[in-house]
Amino acid sequence: GATGDAGRGRARSLLVIAEVALAFSLTIGAGLLVRAFIRVNRVPLGLQADGALTLALSLPRTAYTTAADRATFVERLRRELAGIPGVTAAAVISRLPLNPGASTRSIEVEGAVARRGESLEPDYLVTSPGYFRSLGIRLLAGRDFTERDRPGTAPVVIVSRKLAETLWPGVPVLGRRLKVGDDTAWRTVIGLAADVQQHGLDRAPEPALYLPWADDPWPFLTVALRTRGDPAALATPAEAVIHGIDPDLAVSSIRPMAAVVADSLVARRFSLLLIGLFAGLALVLAIVGVYGVMAHSVARRVRELGIRIALGARPADVLRLIAGYGLRLALSGIGLGLLLALGLAPLLQSLLFGVRPLDPVTFAVVTLSVLGVVLVAGLVPARRATRVDPMRTLREE
Repeated sequence: GATGDAGRGRARSLLVIAEVALAFSLTIGAGLLVRAFIRVNRVPLGLQADGALTLALSLPRTAYTTAADRATFVERLRRELAGIPGVTAAAVISRLPLNPGASTRSIEVEGAVARRGESLEPDYLVTSPGYFRSLGIRLLAGRDFTERDRPGTAPVVIVSRKLAETLWPGVPVLGRRLKVGDDTAWRTVIGLAADVQQHGLDRAPEPALYLPWADDPWPFLTVALRTRGDPAALATPAEAVIHGIDPDLAVSSIRPMAAVVADSLVARRFSLLLIGLFAGLALVLAIVGVYGVMAHSVARRVRELGIRIALGARPADVLRLIAGYGLRLALSGIGLGLLLALGLAPLLQSLLFGVRPLDPVTFAVVTLSVLGVVLVAGLVPARRATRVDPMRTLREE
């Protein structure tokens, strides 16, 4: 009875246990997202983003009515962009890596017999000469496209490593032939390109094939420029070149390739920030709760503690008594939080990459961290309890 109302004490303890449980489960979620974010940032891009500038163009069909018109425009555009001081490579592509959307085409491989129900439709990308150099994509074998690769000449194609391993595992790919989409003639493989994260850093690279721009000049295109300096400095001169060719063209999405990569992680970064913020707030509430409950408990038990010390209890005994109460609160909260986390973690599956929802490392680190933080929060009231003056307590009695 000297230590206060037991019912109120239990209510306060249950509230603290709930706060610790909430903080623990949210911190588990934040920990999983942090590990996934680190893994995603370590994924090889397949290209060199630094030193590259990208910008988008749309050629109106009213002004560029034929494929030949679009191909001629791109040839002149590349030639004049390459003349800008500081530009080491200039090219165009139908769809920039890490941008939304996809284009695929069916293929037929020479000498291969398709099995029933089997269909392979790799990413379909159309590029001008110099594209691989502009974005720093390695050519593992063969050559890039040149101005000589145009309609009327032998049809050619460049394939990605994943497509090559799918179609011709363990054998050289240069010189192999395939048909793409509505092709009537066989295309010869002249190059093998490294795999590129075309659709996102958290997805495995898809098989891809590249066709010369002159064979299929799209009205929508992205320009890629390579420079040794700051790519943002090329924005103004590049726009001037484009408007010098056609003043009516609208230039959009002028961004360094590094910004394109960063933008592809915006949704993942926002999710991490949101759950991290809630986890931080919940942890602060848990710390305040533990501190408040233990401080209140010490204040209500001053007489009891004084009598214990007067009867021979050492400071270490008092510290163990009070800290043990805080430890029980922390372990109870973590136990309940573990149950919540086991239900929360699978809900984050779509946001995780390279990390299991029940990742043991994350659970172990978060458990020790939350336990340590909560115990430290209760250490101040516990140490205060060891300084209770027994003589004052006895005089009051």
